[in-house]
Amino acid sequence: MCSFNFSPRNVPMASAEKAYQLKGHAKFVDLARLFGWQVLNDYWYSYNEDYENSNPIDTSIDGQILRLAKCVGVDIRPLLHFWGTHPEDPNALAAAIAAEGLQPSNAILNTLTHYKSIVPADNAAFQTFAMNWWGHQPDPLGTWTESEHGRQWDSTPWYSQNNDTEQRPNGEIYVEATAADIQGDIDNIIALYFPGADTDPPTPNPATFASAPTAVSETEITMTANTGSDSSGPVEYYFDETSGNTGGTDSGWQTSASYTDTGLSESTQYTYTVTMRDSLGNTGTASAPASATTLSSIPEVLLEQNNNQNDKVDVKDGQKGAQSFKHGSAGDPDYQITKIELKLSRDSDSPDQALAFTLGTSVNGGTISDSAVNIQPSEVTNTSGGSSFMTYTVTYSTPVGPLNPNTTYYLNFQTGGNGNAYYIGYNDDNTYGNGTYYKSGSDDGKDCYFKIFGSDISVVDVDPPTPNPATFAVPPAADSDTAISMTATTGSDATGPVEYYFDETSGNPGGTDSGWQTSPSYTDTGLTASTQYTYTVTMRDSVTPTPNMGTPSSPANATTQPAPDTDPPTPNPATWAVAPAADSDTAISMTATTGSDATGPVEYYFDETSGNPGGTDSGWQTSPSYTDTGLSPSTQYTYTVTMRDSVTPTPNIGTPSNPANATTDPPPPDTDPPTPNPATFSSPPAAVSDTEITMTATTGSDATGPVEYYFDEISGNPGGTDSGWQTNPSYTDTGLSPSTQYTYTVQMRDAVTPVPNVGTASAPANATTDPAPNYPPTFSSDPINEINATEDAAYSSTIADDANDPEGDPMTFSKVSGPAWLSVAANGALSGTPTNSDVGLNVFTVQVNATGGSDTATLNITVINTNDAPTFTVDPINKPDATEGAAYSDTIASSATDVDVGDTLTYSKVSGPAWLSVAADGALSGTPGSGDVGANVFTVQVDDGNGGTDTATLNITVNAGGTPHSQTIVVVDGWCSKNGKTFQDDGKVYIFTSSDNDYWDVEKNEYISLEFSNISFGAGAVITSVTVHCEHHEESGFSSGNIEWNVGTGWPSGATTWGTNTSVPAHTSDQTDSWDVTSYVNSTTRVNDLEFRIKNNDNDKKIKPDYVYVTVEWTE
Repeated sequence: MCSFNFSPRNVPMASAEKAYQLKGHAKFVDLARLFGWQVLNDYWYSYNEDYENSNPIDTSIDGQILRLAKCVGVDIRPLLHFWGTHPEDPNALAAAIAAEGLQPSNAILNTLTHYKSIVPADNAAFQTFAMNWWGHQPDPLGTWTESEHGRQWDSTPWYSQNNDTEQRPNGEIYVEATAADIQGDIDNIIALYFPGADTDPPTPNPATFASAPTAVSETEITMTANTGSDSSGPVEYYFDETSGNTGGTDSGWQTSASYTDTGLSESTQYTYTVTMRDSLGNTGTASAPASATTLSSIPEVLLEQNNNQNDKVDVKDGQKGAQSFKHGSAGDPDYQITKIELKLSRDSDSPDQALAFTLGTSVNGGTISDSAVNIQPSEVTNTSGGSSFMTYTVTYSTPVGPLNPNTTYYLNFQTGGNGNAYYIGYNDDNTYGNGTYYKSGSDDGKDCYFKIFGSDISVVDVDPPTPNPATFAVPPAADSDTAISMTATTGSDATGPVEYYFDETSGNPGGTDSGWQTSPSYTDTGLTASTQYTYTVTMRDSVTPTPNMGTPSSPANATTQPAPDTDPPTPNPATWAVAPAADSDTAISMTATTGSDATGPVEYYFDETSGNPGGTDSGWQTSPSYTDTGLSPSTQYTYTVTMRDSVTPTPNIGTPSNPANATTDPPPPDTDPPTPNPATFSSPPAAVSDTEITMTATTGSDATGPVEYYFDEISGNPGGTDSGWQTNPSYTDTGLSPSTQYTYTVQMRDAVTPVPNVGTASAPANATTDPAPNYPPTFSSDPINEINATEDAAYSSTIADDANDPEGDPMTFSKVSGPAWLSVAANGALSGTPTNSDVGLNVFTVQVNATGGSDTATLNITVINTNDAPTFTVDPINKPDATEGAAYSDTIASSATDVDVGDTLTYSKVSGPAWLSVAADGALSGTPGSGDVGANVFTVQVDDGNGGTDTATLNITVNAGGTPHSQTIVVVDGWCSKNGKTFQDDGKVYIFTSSDNDYWDVEKNEYISLEFSNISFGAGAVITSVTVHCEHHEESGFSSGNIEWNVGTGWPSGATTWGTNTSVPAHTSDQTDSWDVTSYVNSTTRVNDLEFRIKNNDNDKKIKPDYVYVTVEWTE
C-alpha cells in the first residue's frame, strides 16, 4: 500500500516487480489464509486437467480470475483488485461472476478493512514502518520497493541531486494526505464491490473509558470502556497494557466492555488504552492512555492513639470540632493512614444530617485528598445520648497520604442539624497528651478518643528497572559511515531516574561505550566505515548507595555506511568517443567516452561554449550521447563534456574535456512560397467607418523570411487602393466612399533573392463601407452671453442664431436648468420677467436638438436692479409709555424692511413733540417734561439712500412723573482676580470709599469687580439717571485704550455684562472720570444688583483706582 503503484502517484506495477516481489505473491497467501490451501490446489489441478484433456484454456486475465473464483467459491475480484490485478473487461467479468452464483465475501471485506486500518498515519509512522521493514533507512537509489520507500521517507535529496523539480510532498514524501489517499483508494475498492458495506469503526471513535483503570488490590487493576455502538455488531474491545511493566497483560479481543488485569506487581504503575472493532473488522482509534498504580502490601500498624474516654462532647446545629495529632519525629519517613477508630453516640431522636469527617491540615480546614467521609445517623447504632458509645471505624481502601512526620494534622467534625446531636468520646484530663480538641475553633486542652492505623513509607527498593533484561525500542542503525544510533525501551522503576549503559562489545576500531546516562538514546561516533559493531544496553535505578542493575539486553548489530566517494568518474578529464559532427543544417550529435565510478550512475553535461544562435547545453543526463538541435545553418559550434557521479548530497564533478568544434550543413535552397498557400484571411475585410476597411492575413511561415503581404483591391470602386508589398499582415484601406462595396485578395512572398517565391492569391473577400454619419448640431459659443435684463421688466431675446446643424436639419431649443423666470421656446426665443430676487448674474443651461443628436451650452444673463422703496411693517407704531422727567430709550430699527439687498436704512423724525430724538439707526431717546404729559404723536421716516422713503405714525404716551430723588451709593465689597479674594476678606474696602491717595493696583491682564450699597426704593420708582465716578491714575507708559470698564452683575462666576466702556482716558495723576450708565442700569433691580468692573488690558503697566462711587437719580 506504501508503494508508488498504490499510493497517489499511481505508477503501474512492473512485470518483474509483480512476479518476484512480495506484493505479487500476496494475493495467493491471502486466499490460502482466508479459504485454505486446497483452493489453490484445485485451481492448478483444473489447469492441468484441461490441458491433459485438450480442453480450451482461457489464459486472459479475466479468464484466470473467473477460474480462481470458481475454485474459491466466492467473488474474489476485490482482493485481486487490491493486490493489483484488475479486470480487463469489468462489465463482462461481473456478468460471468454473477452467472456462476459467486457472492461477495465478508472475509475479504474484513481483510480490506483491516488493511485500511494499518496504513501509516503520517511521515513519522511511515518512517517507523520502513525502519522495521528494512532494518535501516531505505535508500532512494536502492532497487524496486526500497527505492520507493527511500523517496517517500524524504525525496528531497533524490530530486536535488538529479537536478529535477518534480518533487511533490504528497506522492513523493509520505505525509498525512498520502495516508488519506491510500485509505480512499481502499474505500473506492470496497464501494465498488461491496456497495452499502459498513466501513466505519464503532463509536465513540477514538474509544473512551467509562471507568478509568483503578487498582483494586496489590495485583489487580480493573477498568470499563464506554459501550461502543455499531451497525455491524457485536462490538469487541481490546485493552492494551502499554507500560511493559512486569505482569501487565493485554485483554485480547473480547465482547465485554470491562477488563481486570491480574498478576501485577504491587505499588507499580500500569498504563492502558482501549480500542474497539465491529464484526466486519472495522477497527477504531485507541483511546488516550490512562494509568493506575497497584496497592501496597505494606503492613498496617497503630500509629497514634488517645485510648481513654470518660466524658462526651456534642456536635450539632452546624457546630465544628477538631482533634489535633502528630506522628513521628523530624527525619522519619513519611507515613500513610489506612483506618481511624472513633467512639461515637447520638441522641435517641436521630439527627437529620450526616456527621462530616475529614483529615485536615488546619482546624476544620485544609482537607487532605480522599479523606472525606459522611457518617450517616443510621451508622451510629448506639443512641444512648452519650452515656455509652460504639466504636466506629473509618476505613480507606486507598491509603491517605503521604503525610509528613512531626507535623500537626486534624480530625475534623462538622454537622448541620435539627437540634439533635452526635457525641464523640472525650477525655477531660488529656491523659495521653497526644494533641488537643478544638470546639468551634477554641482549644480546650483535652482529647477525643481515637486510634490511627497505617504504615511508614520506608520499604527498600531491591528491584532493577523494567523491562529486565533491557530491550531496544529502536535497534542500532547506521546514521553515516562514522556513526550508529540506537534507543533503549524506556525503563520504569520506583526509585528514579533510570540510567542506561550502552556497551559496544565487538571491539572494532572506534566503538565506544556510552557510560551511565539518563537519556535512553545514544549515538556512537568516530567509527570505521563499512564495519559491523555490536551493542547491548543495561539499566539501573537510583537507589543509594548501590543502584539495582538489570540484565543486559540481547546484543544487536549495525554496520556503518561505506566511506564517501570523493573521486569523479574516469576518464578525467572527460574525452570524446565520437567527436561533435553535423547531422544536418540544424543539428550536431556527439558521444562521450563512457564514464566509470563506484557511485553510479554517471551523468554527463555537454556544454555549448561558442554562444552562437540556437546552441544549447544538455543539462545533466545519464546518456553519454547528445544531439543539439535548433541550430543555425553553416555555423560553427563548440562543445565540451563533463562527468559527475551520484554521491549525495554533492556529486563529485570531473574536469571538462578538450573543446571540439563542428559546423552545421548549409541550408537547402528554398523554392516554396510561404504557407498557407493560397493565402487566407485570419480577419476578413470589414468596415470600420464610412471611409475605411481593415483586414488581416493569416500569418505566413517560410524558411526564408521575412514574409511579405500584398492586399489587392479588385473592384475598381472609387478610392480603393492596393497595399503594395509589406511585412505587416494587417492593412487598412482609407479614403473610400460611404455605402460602397470593395473586394480584396491577399497573397504572400518570401525573402529569397533575387526572385522571391510568390504564393497564390487568396479567394476574394468583400466589405461595404458604413453609411455617411449624421452629425449633431453645435452651439457656436459656450458660454452664450446675452443682453442684460431689468428687474420687473419683460425680457425678450433669442439664441436661434447661436447654433447650427452640419446637415441643415431643423433644430429645437430648450432650457435644461436655471432660474425659473426665463422661458426658452422651441425656436430659441427667450422671454420672461425677472424679480428682485433675480438681480445679478443668472446662469442657465440650454440645449439644442436635431436629427444627429444634441448639444448644450451655458447661457449668462445679468438682471439689472430697479430700486424698491423701504416700507414700515406696521403703521402706526405703538411704543411703551414714557415718564415725565425720566430718560426714555427704545428703537424703531426693526419696524421697517427693504427688499433691495445691500441698501442701508436710516431713520429720522418728520414731526412731533421736541423732547423725542430719532437717531439714524432708529434709536429713540429723550426726557419728556411736564408739558408733554399725555398722548404724543410723531411722524417718522425711513430712507434707503437711493431715493426710496416711507413714513409712519409713532405713538408714545407720557405719564406724569413723581418726586425726584438722588443718592450716592458707595463700595461695600468686591473681588480681585489676581489673589482670588474679596475685599471684605482682605480688609481693603476702605481704599475705594474716600479720596485719600490709598490705591489698589490692578495688575496687567487682571481685573477687580466692586459691589455697592443698596437703595430702598419706594413703590413705582422710576430711574432717571445712573452715573459711575472713578478716581484713578495709571503708571507712566500705560497705553491709551487699554482701560476697560464694565457694568453688570455676578462676578467672578456667573457674570452678566450689561455695558462696556473702552474709551476711558489714561492719566499719570489722579483724575475722576464719570460714565453715564442710565441706558444699562434702568431699573431699581439693576441699581441694587450693580457691580462695576475695572479690567487692565495692558501687557506691562498697572491701573491704580482710588475713590469709586455711583450717583443715582429717580422719581417716585
